[in-house]
Amino acid sequence: MTNTVTLIGNKSLEVDIYNEGENPFAVLSLAENKRYRDEQGNWQTVDRATFHDILLFDDKLIKQANNLKVGALIKVTGSVIYQKKQFFKEDGSPVSVNQMSIKAHKVEMGTFSTSKALNKHQDKEAANA
Repeated sequence: MTNTVTLIGNKSLEVDIYNEGENPFAVLSLAENKRYRDEQGNWQTVDRATFHDILLFDDKLIKQANNLKVGALIKVTGSVIYQKKQFFKEDGSPVSVNQMSIKAHKVEMGTFSTSKALNKHQDKEAANA
C-alpha cells in the first residue's frame, strides 16, 4: 500500500519558515476549490475552499515555495502524516488529537489538467452529496 497524495490548488498565504532546532522546515498553505458537474453537465465550483497545510523539509522545496506568489496555481505531491497536538478545554483539561498534514515531495507551478478519472470521482461525490 502506498501513501501518496496529489493536491492542486492555489498558494493561499506566504510560507511560514521555522529555523528552530536541527531540522528547519516550512509550512505552505494550499487552498483547494471543489468542483462538480451540475445536472446540465456544466462545471460548477463550490464557494468554500478547503485549506491544507503542506510541510516542506527540503531546502530546495522551501526556496521554491517561498518564491511563489500568493494565488499561484500549484500541484503538490506528497504523503499524509499525522502529528499529535494537545489542546485544552475551557475547564483546563487536556485533549489530544491527531492533526493531518501533507509532507511535500514535489511542488510544481503551472497549468494542470484534471484527469478523466478525477472528473468521474468528483461527479460521483456531487451525486452523493
